[in-house]
Order: sequence, then C-alpha cells, then structure tokens
Amino acid sequence: MTSDVSIGGLYPQYCLQLSPTFNTWCLMQAADVHALKTVPEYEVQNFYFYKNLPIKWARIVGIVVAVDDFPGRRIYTVDDSSGACIECTVATKTPPSDKTATNLEANGWFTKRPQPQPPADCVDVDVGTVIDIKGGLARFREEMQIKIEKVKILRSTEEEVALWEKRTRFRNEVLQPPWVLSERQVRKCKKEGMRDAESEERKRKRERRRAERKKEEEEMRRKTEAAEAAAAQENRYRAYKLKKADGSRPMTQASQVVASIPTAATVAAAPVVEDRYRAYKLKKRDGSRPFARANQVVTAIPTEAMAAPVMEDRYRAYSLKRGHSTQEQQPQRIPAPTADTEDGYTAYKIKKGGDSRPVIRSDATTIDTVAAAAVEDQYRVYKVLLCENALALFHQQHVRLHDTHPDSVSFGQLNVRALLLDSRDIACLTETANVTVTVRATKGSQQTSAPVLDNSQVANVVTSAEASGTVVILPSLTNTAPQTSGYVATGLTASGKVTSCPLMSNPIPTPSSLIDTAAPATSVAPLPSAPMPSGDIFSEPIGTGAPPGTISARSDHPVPRKGITSSSPLQTNKFYSNFFLGDQTAPTYTYPYGIAWGAGRGAAASYGMTISHIEASQRVFGPTKADSGAASYFINPVGIQSMVISAQELGSDTAVGIDSVTAFSATIHLKPNAQAVPAVSFPLVQGMPFITAQYAGATPVIRTGVFFRTVTRVTQDPKAGVAKYTFQLEDGKIWRLYAYATTGSQLNLQVVNNGLAQSTQPFYGIIQVAKDPGNGEALLDQAAGVYPTTVALSGSVSGTTGSYTFKFAKDGHPDGKLVMYALPHHVSSFDSTTRNGVQPVQLMTPAKGIATAVLADQWTMQESNLPVSMGFAPWSPDKGSLTTLSDNAKVVIRGIAAQEVSQDMMAQSDLDSMYFSGKASLLQMPALAKFAILIIVINDILGDPALAQSGLNRLKAAFATFATNKQKYPLVYESAWGGVVSSATYVTGNDGADFGNTQYNDHHFHYGYHILAAAAIAHLDPSWLSANKDYVNALVRDVANPSTQDTYFPTWRAFDWYHGHSWAHGLYASYDGKDQESSSEDMMHAYALKMWGDASGDSMLSSRSNLQLSIIARALQDYYLYKSDNAVQPPQFIGNKVAGILFENKIDHTTYFGANIEFIQGIHMIPLLAPSPFVRTPAFVKEEWDVYFSNGRVDTIAGGWRGIIYGNLATIDGKTAWNFFNSSNFDPSWIDGGASLTWYLTYAALMGNV
Repeated sequence: MTSDVSIGGLYPQYCLQLSPTFNTWCLMQAADVHALKTVPEYEVQNFYFYKNLPIKWARIVGIVVAVDDFPGRRIYTVDDSSGACIECTVATKTPPSDKTATNLEANGWFTKRPQPQPPADCVDVDVGTVIDIKGGLARFREEMQIKIEKVKILRSTEEEVALWEKRTRFRNEVLQPPWVLSERQVRKCKKEGMRDAESEERKRKRERRRAERKKEEEEMRRKTEAAEAAAAQENRYRAYKLKKADGSRPMTQASQVVASIPTAATVAAAPVVEDRYRAYKLKKRDGSRPFARANQVVTAIPTEAMAAPVMEDRYRAYSLKRGHSTQEQQPQRIPAPTADTEDGYTAYKIKKGGDSRPVIRSDATTIDTVAAAAVEDQYRVYKVLLCENALALFHQQHVRLHDTHPDSVSFGQLNVRALLLDSRDIACLTETANVTVTVRATKGSQQTSAPVLDNSQVANVVTSAEASGTVVILPSLTNTAPQTSGYVATGLTASGKVTSCPLMSNPIPTPSSLIDTAAPATSVAPLPSAPMPSGDIFSEPIGTGAPPGTISARSDHPVPRKGITSSSPLQTNKFYSNFFLGDQTAPTYTYPYGIAWGAGRGAAASYGMTISHIEASQRVFGPTKADSGAASYFINPVGIQSMVISAQELGSDTAVGIDSVTAFSATIHLKPNAQAVPAVSFPLVQGMPFITAQYAGATPVIRTGVFFRTVTRVTQDPKAGVAKYTFQLEDGKIWRLYAYATTGSQLNLQVVNNGLAQSTQPFYGIIQVAKDPGNGEALLDQAAGVYPTTVALSGSVSGTTGSYTFKFAKDGHPDGKLVMYALPHHVSSFDSTTRNGVQPVQLMTPAKGIATAVLADQWTMQESNLPVSMGFAPWSPDKGSLTTLSDNAKVVIRGIAAQEVSQDMMAQSDLDSMYFSGKASLLQMPALAKFAILIIVINDILGDPALAQSGLNRLKAAFATFATNKQKYPLVYESAWGGVVSSATYVTGNDGADFGNTQYNDHHFHYGYHILAAAAIAHLDPSWLSANKDYVNALVRDVANPSTQDTYFPTWRAFDWYHGHSWAHGLYASYDGKDQESSSEDMMHAYALKMWGDASGDSMLSSRSNLQLSIIARALQDYYLYKSDNAVQPPQFIGNKVAGILFENKIDHTTYFGANIEFIQGIHMIPLLAPSPFVRTPAFVKEEWDVYFSNGRVDTIAGGWRGIIYGNLATIDGKTAWNFFNSSNFDPSWIDGGASLTWYLTYAALMGNV
C-alpha cells in the first residue's frame, strides 16, 4: 500500500532524502531542466521538482554557444540538442594589479587593467567547447540556470556519446519510473525527521547561550578600553599644557585615540608636537592646526627644511592609496595630434565603446574618407565580434529560445572575419548541435559564408567560337571560393509544437458506480450504402453557406498577409508559404528545386530569386544510432545559390508580392519597391523542371554563388524565338537557360565576371533555368518555353478502384509538351497512358527519393484497393471487417467496457484545447472519439444496445459543448485567411496556444478526432444528424474543402495531393519547409472523413476519403514507414523504420517532445484504428518490432507507451497482445489515461482470433 503525498502531490520534506535524485548530480537535458517546477514550501532548500522527484544538483552535457561576461560573473550558454539552451553561471575574480610595472599599452594611451577570470577549470572553455557541467540549480528572471561547481572539457566524441547514453539511462531508470514510498517508509522518515528537529532545537539553544556569554564578555572588554582611553586623554592634555603653557584645553573627538605620553613633563615632547604642527602648516599654508586621526603616528621632523618634503611624500602616498592624482594640477600645453596619437585615441574610443570617429586635426584641409570608413568598419566589427567565432556572434545579443525579431531572417555557417554587421540587428533564432548555427539578422545585413565576389569588377574572359556556340571561359579565382557547402540547421523550431511528453501520467480513475442501462436501447441499421457517385468526385462542394451561427466571425488574424494581393480564402499550409511569412526569405521547395528570395545576402548578394538543387552526395547525415545502426537524420544544405534570376531594377528596396494562390500553385513577384509593378514574376507549381521568370521590360541579370566556369551561347536555337545558354559552374554541374522572347529582341547576355551575366537591354518574355542531370538536354530543349501555371484536380471511383488526374494548365511557347517531375508514389501508380510519357531523366529530391521527368500535359494515377468495406470495427486487408468475438472474450471485454463507459465523459473532454478535447491525451485515443469507438464496440460487437444507449446519451451531452461552441476557447471564423480557428491566441496573445491552432497548425489532427466522434454518434443515432451536421461540416470544410465554389474555406488546407500526405505546419516560417510528425494521425483524419461521409450519406466525401486513404498508404510506405526493401529513402536512414519528423528539406528521427525510441516509433502508431493494418502493413510491423521491441525490450518501456506498443503488436500477434492486456497483474498505468482498454482488448481478440 502506498502513501498519500502532501504538497502539490509531493512528499514532505523529511522524505526527500529517500529520493534517488537527492544530493545527486542529475544528468539531464536542458529542456527537462527548464521544465522543472518550483514549490514555495521548498524554495528555501533550493529544491526543484521533476514530477515528485526533488532535484537540487544538475549535470548538463553540451556545446558552448555563447560566453557573456558581467560584473562578477560569466555566463556560458550551453546547447545540448534538446530543443533548448541553458545558461550556466560562474563567479569571476579580478587578480591584483602589478604595481611594479608600468603596465601600459604600447601607444601609452591607457593603462591595462587585470581582467576578471573564472575558476581554473573554466579558463579554457570558449564558444564551441563541448563540456560536462555540474552545478546547483537556480532561477533568474523566470529562467532556470545552473551555478557551476565543476566543469570538464570533453576532448572526444566518444566521451560525449558515453554521457548521452548515461543520460538516457538516468532518464529511463530514475526520472521516468514513478517514485513511490510506502506508508511505513513515510512514518519512519517522519520519526527520524522529528528526532532531527529536536536535535536541531537543542543545538540552537546551545548556540544562543554561547552567543549570550560572548556578548557579556564583549561588554566587559569595551568598558575596560573606555577607562584606558580616558587616562590617555588626560595624558594628552598634560602634554598640550607643557607646549602652550596657557591652560587651554584642546578640542577632541570621542573616537580620537592618542598615543600615551609619559606623565613626567619632558623637553622632548614639545619639539615633536611643534615639528608636526609646522610641517602641516608648510603643506596647508593657512596657519591651521593639524587634526589628529585615530591611531595616527607621526615621526619627529627635526628641521623645517626637511618637514615639507616628508609631508609631501606622505600626502602623495595617501593620495595614491585613495586613488587620487599624486601631482598638483599644472597648466599643460597640449601638443598637436599626430597620426599615431590619433590612432591611439580612436582605438581607445573603440575599446571604450564610444564614438569611433577619428580626431580631426586642426591643420587638416581634407578628410581621408577611406580611412574614416575603415575606422567605422573597425568599430562595427568590434561591436559585433567579441571573439572570432561564429557561435559567439550568434549569441552576441542572445535572445531566449524562439523569441525572435518579427522582421528577421536566418543565416547559416558564417565566416566571421568577413562579416560586417551592426550588433543591434542580431537576434537568436534557435540553438543547434555541433558547430552549426542559425543566425537571424534584420533585412539588409549581409551573409558572407564565403567571400562575396566584387561584381563591379570586369573579369578578363577568354571567348572561343565553336560549332555548337560561343563559349566564354572565365578566369580561375584565387582569392574567392565558390559557395558549394551551404549550411544546415540540426535544431527544431518548436513554434506551436508539443515539446514535452504529452501522455497522461495517471490513469483515468475507476468510476465509483456503473452506469445504468437505458431504455429504449439503440437500434442501429447497417451503415447506409450511398449510391456510388458518377463523374468527378471533386466537382461538388460540401457546402457553400457561412459556418453555423454558433461560431462567431471576425475579420482579423495575428499573422499578417505579407505581400498577398489575392483575396481570401487563402492557403496556410502549402509549399510556397515562406514567401509571405517571416521576412519572406526562407526557402520554398518546389521539388526537385529549392528557391528563395536573395534579399541581398549570400554569396551572390542578389535581390533576385536564388535557385539550388542538392545531390545525394551533398546530404548531411546525423550520428549513427546504436539500436538500429541508422543515421539519426539527413539534411540537405540550405543557402547554396547555384543560379540566381534577377533584374537590374531590383535593389535594397525590393518588395516580395504573391498572388494567384491555389492549393497547387502561386505566382511570386519581385518589385523594385512596394508600390512598383513587378520587375520579375515567378509562377510556381510543384514538380516544375524549370524555374520560370516572366519579364515585361526589366533588364535580366543572372548571378551565381557557385561561380561560372564557362558560359556558352548555343548557336542553334531549340525553338523559334528561344535563345539557349549553357552554364557550367565551378562545382562541375550544368545548368541550362532558355529565353523565349514574346516581344522584341532575343536575350543577349554579357558575361561580366565569374558571378555575373547581364542582359544588354530590357527583355520581354520568359527566362527558364533548369539543372541538367547529364542526359536531359534534348528533353529540356523540347520542353523549353512551356511552363505550368496551376493544376486542375479531378477523379472518379468505381467499386474498389479509384483514380485521380492532375491536368496542368500551361502557358508560354505554342510548340511543345509540358515536362514535369513526378515523385516515386506517382510513378508506381501511373495509368498506362501516363506511363508512356515517363522519360529517363531524373533528379534527386530533398526528402522523397528520385523525381522522374514525365512528358505529358496531364497525369492520371490509379488506386485499385480502396478500403470501401472498412467500418468502425477492426479490419484486415485480407478478411475485411472483424466483428465476431468468442464467448470468453465477450465476457472479459464486457466487464471492462461497463467500467469505462461509466467514466465522466464531460470532464475528460471539456478541456482548454481543441486538441486535448478531441483527444483524452495528446498522443492517444481522443476523448470524444475514444468514447465513441467504445460505444460502437458495446453496440456493434458486444451486442449490448441498452448499455450502448446509456453511454451514447452521455457522449451526446459532451459533444454538445463543442457543437454549441461553449468550450473554454470557442472557435471563431476568421475571414482574413479564411478558416475556423481556436480563439486561444486572440485571448492569450500566445501564438503557440492550443498547439498553434489559431495559426493553422495540425487542423486535420485536431478536427479529425471530432469528426470521427461525430461519425460514430451519427452511425448510432441517425436522427442526431440534422441538428449537428452544419457544425461538423464546418470542420470538414476547414480541413478538406474540395471545391472553389465554397468561398469560405481554401481547398485542401492540409492534404498535399502532390506529396500524397498532409502537412501539419501552419503559419510559421521555416527554413526546412513544411513538416508533419504523426503519419498515423494523418491516416486518422482521412479515415474520419470517410466515416463521416458514410454516416451522413455524403457519397462524394466518402469516395474522396477512400481514395485519400489509399494514396496516404502508398505515400507513407515510401516516405514515412520503411521496410528493409525501401528503395526510395537513403539506405543509411531506412534502418530507423519510421521517419520521425518529415520536413520538405530533411527527415529527423526524433519527435518535438523527446528522443525516446517509444516516442519516435509510437507517434506513428497512434491512434490504433481500423485502417492501421491498411497503412502499417503486417510485414512492416514485424520488422519494426524485431528492431526495437522484441525479446522483452517492450517490457522495459514505462507508462502508457507500453500499451501503445502492445496494441501495435496486435496487428501481427493478437494473442500475445491479448495476454498482455488481460493479464492478472496488468497495471492500469500501462494504458495512457486517454486510451480505451476495451478497444485494445477487442482489437487484439479479433486480430488474434482469441
């Protein structure tokens, strides 16, 4: 039997010594340290709490990313790759000055002062050092800090990895398991504590008695000293009378002490006093008498001639001690400044942080502007660079994680020596591991990760006329290197994301009484078989009216619509979003290319559109994981500016605009200023083989950060009116440029130097740039001049076969078909006609394998195994729906179901988040959907309609809170972007509130659970539909509106028909593009739409959702879920078995809330539903189980994650899963508080034929 805890769920103070963390160096992650909670009753002891574990001493392993000095202390900012940094402080002491040396600078302008120094073990710690820190916990301005006690510098990766493993063991073995004491232990601690308290009280009494005796002794000593002082005063008076012989009494102060003078009058006394008096008068020259100081001893001065020098020396010594000048202020003639003194003065002013202007000499007739600029640059460099290290620059004005300037941009690895920045423009974006940093600087600052080529210089080129064309050969560069490595950011930007393990730590309490069965019982007809739709399943909207009146409307939104001229509804989760978010410079991934507005930065220093393409050989792979042998991540470098399309009219005032926004395309405009017409426009469609630029009279400029090796004007035009250029870059890659002049002369490029080619005149038409993989020239010639503008989506379903078509709208040259790049899941599902257009030209994509060129104006993809027969019951691809339980299983499950359906549904669902309300806990079965599926089991599988009806009545009441919009943060319809969002950010001002729902994060997750619950209620009671259909359809339309006829919502907010899955990332700028973590919740949202379509009789919705489920299954099996034969993702990575977090530009085998393997794999398992085996095939589940969880390893997993893993096992081994969930020693904590044991038992029994 365990004890009750006291304050806030914590044990009393006298029990803390039994904690495994008491007086222990707790090896933790920075993110966990920041998550520690404080309790007022324990603050005096400096205890912080992880759950109920007291922690006072912490240990952190990470890289130093900033060093900041303050009076009396130094702060090391340490990044341990946990998603947060932590400040570690240490006291500094200033060594004594060297008074024996002059200690001056060489120029003589100012004195060197000793600098404060940290303890010896911290002296060698600098930015970039990997350290092991031990120290005490503290809080400063609401942020956790570590007060350093010990520091060890880690000299090798092996040492760091060993500590990582130790940290993981400490977390799993100490922090994660519940710390529980028995009542006996608590009683014993209490007795010991009382004995200790009595002992302390006796000790305090002894100390008080000792203090009182000491006070009495001190009083006696003071009285004795007072008597002696009175006697000394009398002696002084007698001596004075000997001198004055007039009986006058000197003025004295109470504190004055005079050395004793013998009572017998002596002749020697008078000369001593007289000499002292005369010496003082010599110094003061005013006849005043000296004033005796306490304990003052004056030596005899024998003569008047010697008195003055001696007193002067004493005066100077006293002034030196007091820090004053030792010389009289004499008039001085200031000499005219020389060049040396001017430099010294400027250097001094720079060091002091003052004005950096040079002194202007009185005789100066001109000002050396070059010298002045150099001094100014020196001042600016000094202000930014306190040490020559990029990470120090990064943290020079350190801002706590994710509090970034709204108008800033990210840079990558920086060469600090070449960087001139104003330190006021620096702010921290995120902290990253190793030596890679992400820096944010306001628009106008310049990144120089490689020396920028001076484009004002004209290179001495060699021109060669050949049969194929005119070749311009550029000279080799000796002092400027091409920028071919870019930079990577290994950190995660967690805006609106879940950053702590979100499973409920405590199980739902067992109800004190069981629910009464209701009468009449439910009477459910089979799911309606709506007629199979004919024609285009995307042609009709779900609705066209305004959202229901219970959802209030407003016209504002916290995120501004930068540069957008299209009217709402607007897309929020699409590939081009970075062009209107943040500072508009983060890349957009069109696949296979990455493009970005240059903003005057980077190696090319252009204000045009930068273009890059990353080969597989350029990828950066993370450390190998011990359990799987796979790389922990792979990332494509960002910031390589292979080609840049720009115009002479674009400069520092360039503005970015965007219009023609659809679910599949957008057009980006670069304008000389915000009021000007575009100089260049770029129509964007995913899969386009060319980056196409539209000109209407601007003068084209082509730049590069990789530098031209040769530029060839091809003699033979590929088509009428189309000029062709071939650029070979310094990295050996070939890029083709095609220029189709619609009016006027063809494009004539003049090569200026290795980084610049520009047109000799304005241009009207389009310029297209494409990378040639080596065999693509003929195909690119054929497609030149033609470009896509958007995509029309259509589809049809017949039985279990469905198809969908991309019809590309195109423009440009009248001659030629369109070429587009297809992803692997497209190619594997092409119909025969489309397959005929497949070409042997391929390019690597950032995160989805190899893209294949297709010569066709439209594609059609087919899915032949739609899960049309899938219902709410467990489902197998081979057997269909499974509903027949054995009698023994029914008895067991019926008992559990009666308890679970009696839980308080209202309390579990009426939370402060659409996410938490849709889900009983963030990562498990939803609260509303949990109970909905539970009641389906009771009614449809257990065959107990009376019990089901009782539960249904409660579920309807809980759902009504949301249907009437009376939850804590009601939904609102905002017309700025066009969507239904949580009001949480409007109310709190926090853009991450409600997991970023207001910013359109995760809508398909949040609303998917509510839609699934509504589908189950409508299935059980069709009469409920009429009153609730509009509310549920508003959620459906927000997530999956199929038609532009619906003017309240954008089409397909979440699902990306090109990529084959959804994106969860809303209105947050990101340098790695959109991302999605939980692939299984993506599956859930499509399943919820299907079931709502079935229950509400919307056959179009049901057919689209069956098609979506099939596409998701195919795409996830290529990109997210990796069997050993996966040929799409890198072989170094597929051993992880799941993606973790998939971005457009990288894949990171982790989660936003932790790196435990059960977190990473489990986030792609939940929720366990009927379509789980359809997406997560038995063969995949078996491979994943064998890598991570077999041979008893699953039983080492703590808490609700163990139940998740066993539920997943039921897909391939239902009997083992049944035995786990039905074991006599089953611990309820193995089921997350929001999960349904009834559903797990039912799924395991039916899949395992128990």
